[in-house]
Amino acid sequence: MKALVVFCHPTHDSFTGASLQRALAGLAKGGHDVRWVLGHIAISLDFAASIIGLPSASPPEWNALFGPGASGTTSGGPNLAELVAVIDRGHAHIADALPKTDPALLEQPHGMEFFDQTPLKTKGDVIAMLMTSHEAYHIAQLSACRCAAGLKPIF
Repeated sequence: MKALVVFCHPTHDSFTGASLQRALAGLAKGGHDVRWVLGHIAISLDFAASIIGLPSASPPEWNALFGPGASGTTSGGPNLAELVAVIDRGHAHIADALPKTDPALLEQPHGMEFFDQTPLKTKGDVIAMLMTSHEAYHIAQLSACRCAAGLKPIF
């Protein structure tokens, strides 16, 4: 999550004035903006949490704003600090719950048509993917947003 903090922390010197506004505007035509990427990570963690019976950390209306099929751009909506706080809560809830989760549950087939043609076969596979490679993909988008705004990449 350090990458999210580096990108979004409100007191970070790199995020002031016009450069922050350019980064918030998104990459280019058709790209995802920063709020959408962070909101999407947040609801993806909610989805991972739901697999093991945990409640959502984000408000239900965020699914329409940040879910698959959403526009990828937001105007207004939750601020960056709120989005990062929800992501942090989501990570903490899942990290706390996984060691207590019955391994048999994690080995169950995921039953999600969306993942049927992928190497992901179990509920545990889906949780692991959402918390690692899916999130890393979107953190790379945040790094690209920084570059588009004239800032150094995250990595």
